Amino acid sequence: MWRDKHPRKGLYFLTSASEDAKPAEVGDDTEPLARFVARSDSTGDVHLLWYGEKLGEPTGSEHNLYYGRWREADPAATAPELVMPGIYPVMTVKPSGDVMAFSWQPSEDGGRVYSRFRPAKGGEASGENRFQDAVVIAAVPQVTPIVRAFTSGERWLFVWLGQYGADRRDFRLEGAYSDDNGTSWTRFALDDLRGFDVASLQVAADAKQHIVLVVTARDRSANDDSKQNVFALHSADAGTTWSSAVALRRPTPVEQEGGTEDQDPLALFSARNPSVAFGATPGEVLAVWEDWRGIRAGIYAAVSRDYGKTWSTSVSPLMALAGANLGLRYEPNAIFPSDAGYSVVAERYSDDTLEKKRLVRLDIPSSRVVAIAEGAGASPWPGDTEVVKQALRERATAYWNAIKEGEFSDTYEYLDPFFRARFPLDRYLATMGRIKYSQADVEGVRIAGSIAEVSTRIRASIPEFRMPTTGELVSRPEREVTVKNRWLWIDGRWLKEFRVESQDVVFTRY
Repeated sequence: MWRDKHPRKGLYFLTSASEDAKPAEVGDDTEPLARFVARSDSTGDVHLLWYGEKLGEPTGSEHNLYYGRWREADPAATAPELVMPGIYPVMTVKPSGDVMAFSWQPSEDGGRVYSRFRPAKGGEASGENRFQDAVVIAAVPQVTPIVRAFTSGERWLFVWLGQYGADRRDFRLEGAYSDDNGTSWTRFALDDLRGFDVASLQVAADAKQHIVLVVTARDRSANDDSKQNVFALHSADAGTTWSSAVALRRPTPVEQEGGTEDQDPLALFSARNPSVAFGATPGEVLAVWEDWRGIRAGIYAAVSRDYGKTWSTSVSPLMALAGANLGLRYEPNAIFPSDAGYSVVAERYSDDTLEKKRLVRLDIPSSRVVAIAEGAGASPWPGDTEVVKQALRERATAYWNAIKEGEFSDTYEYLDPFFRARFPLDRYLATMGRIKYSQADVEGVRIAGSIAEVSTRIRASIPEFRMPTTGELVSRPEREVTVKNRWLWIDGRWLKEFRVESQDVVFTRY
């Protein structure tokens, strides 16, 4: 399913991979835009919800949600139904074909979250399976695109990230459930993550009232630059009560050595975009996410054997490919169970510019899940031993010796691959040589995970030269200073992170 603007703006639906297959246009004259969802039921019907910008609708809104249905027995989709105003098409469908659609709508006194129920029973002519009247779920000043609808057993659930306060920075992950097909709703809040800026949310729910939520979130209240992390919450009663939020990443005792008393060393590295699924074995849940603890992006996992109450976390990436960066999208849910284990639809970056990527499939056999549960594997971090520190001192010394000698082709090879992917050698050489170094002594090394801070005492001067843009003569006398540089453990060796000091710009993404 996709939205296209050629030959005209429309929403197209294709059910066959055959080269001769022709897509059906299901958007009609609704002027569809690029947000839509598709859900199937047990009869083979596919239910579609999208938002469009058709003018002159009776809602008076510029943007509205529309519903359509495709049946295998009748390839022609039903005519679009105007559902309600909105810009976030959210819908869930039960196996029976019952549909619940949701929308947030602004109002003069804030905003409201609404639902509309569409029963599967009855015929088109009777009107019994048209959408029923809209119901107000909750008053919410503003919502983000982080919205999810799902069912657990016979219960309907809707979860959203609300924004409160004058500056809209009071983030609240909250939701509501209904046991009477949307006639009434009971609201709940996941207060453990109140104030956390949530960037993604995925759900696994079964018919026996088990629910697991996994989210990307970061607490911006104390530090606006804090790294994203991944958390899980679970419910054993279809959302009536919820567990505390737990971080899925946990350092091993060896990894903890790189941190401080009040900081987990993993907090130095981003983790995001978790996906989650129940396995074939009752109680088994597998969560996967994109993790930058190795400076390169990798896919890590956590497994639960008790429906999300407790977790065992992998200490190494699911697939270790030298020079590769593997990530996940924030949506849709990218993990799928099978009899042999699980499959994950990941993204592999084409190179270290991190600009282009392609979809790849990662298969996780049951034996790998068992290994995660048993804590097998080795951390990608080099450790914080004296042997490792001495090796880094020697490498940093070799780098500074090459700098002193003006061997900049050699120093280029010491720099991180993300910089080198964007700046070829000739461009780098054109920027070097203005500063003359007469002394460089490595004085200290501090390692935290795959990051090291190296302190070096240098003596340097800038011989007189003429600025090419202004013609001004510039020079600086020799002076002695201590500089601190960051070195990164990448692909089994230490590389210096290139930083544009004047702009505080780096090319890494961890």
